This record gives sequence, C-alpha cells and structure tokens, in this order.
Amino acid sequence: MSKHHHRDRSWAPAPEALPDDAQTIDNHTHVASVIPFARAMSHEAQEKGQPEVPVYDVDQLLAQAQSVGIGGIIDCGCELPHLMTAVQMALDHPGNVHAALAIHPNESVLHGHRGVPGPDGLPLKYKPYHDTSFEDALAEVHRLATTYPEQVVAIGETGMDLFRTGEGAKELCWPTARPNAPYSTRIPATVRWPRSRANMAGI
Repeated sequence: MSKHHHRDRSWAPAPEALPDDAQTIDNHTHVASVIPFARAMSHEAQEKGQPEVPVYDVDQLLAQAQSVGIGGIIDCGCELPHLMTAVQMALDHPGNVHAALAIHPNESVLHGHRGVPGPDGLPLKYKPYHDTSFEDALAEVHRLATTYPEQVVAIGETGMDLFRTGEGAKELCWPTARPNAPYSTRIPATVRWPRSRANMAGI
C-alpha cells in the first residue's frame, strides 16, 4: 500500500474573507493550469477510493477569489504553450485579470534539449514544444508583451533555479535570470527567486 494512499487530494478550505475595504490583488497565480491539475487529482482520488475533487472553471475560480476579497489576479504564463492562455484570460476578464509572461528557469534549458538533471533527481522530460529554441520562445514572450501592453503587466516567472537544473546547465539559465532585459525597462520584472538567493548574486 502506498504511503500516499490516504493523502487528501481535495481543495484547501477557503480562507477567512478580507475586510470589505481591502483592495487586494494576488500577484502570482496559475489559474488556467489549476484546472487540468484538478482533473488529474480527481481521477487519482477516485482510483484510491476517495471522493471526487471538484473541477472548477476559470470564472468559478475567480468568483471564489472575489468572495474572500481578492479583487484581481496576475496569472503567470511561463511555459511556451501557456503564454497566450494567460493573455487570453486577461482579455476575457478585463480589469480583474492581468498577465505576467516569461520562460520559467526550469523550462529555459529544456528548449533545444539542453537540460541537465538537477539535485532533485527527477528525470528530464522533453515535450514537443521544447523543440523550439530558447531564443524563439523568448521572442514569443516579447511579441505578446508588446502586442498586449494593457494585459501584460509583468515579466515572470523568471530567475535561477538550480534545484531542478544541474550545474552543467547553469550558464544556460543566465539569459532568463536577467529578466528579459531588452524590454523589462517598460514592464516590471517579477523575478522568481530560487531556493538559494545566492545564485542571483552575479546578476
């Protein structure tokens, strides 16, 4: 029997609502990617004989956030297929959703199949979109950020992460650690701080 057999796969309970006069924005969400994750958790729960996990759509998740005082969110698109997803959410929910775009540090070395296993010991898993070079992926970040200036308000997640990226690929992370310098002067750069902030000392 797996030691995770009784792990609770359901949603965390809603927090206590913020005061009515609080004006709060969650500046780091992955709402779109939560939906397929919830489906996977529900399937896993059923296989373990546990109750199904509810699967909410984007509108329902935003409504739940608003019910506890979160008036808006910034959704991070940090994998190539998810960039436009974050922008589209912002287009579909003007005033409530904005986007932050980047190529995640763990993703940056997978583009072009340049990854090196990191200290976490997980195997490298390339997906078809990783055939796209890092330079071309970053160019798509730039294109969307400049095409949708009202929707894209930050650059992120970016930074260094040497827990899932091995030492042999460290130098490949620097272009994403310097947060998209060619255009971050116009857009605030939301740096994804790594597990060891010392990695950022050379930026």
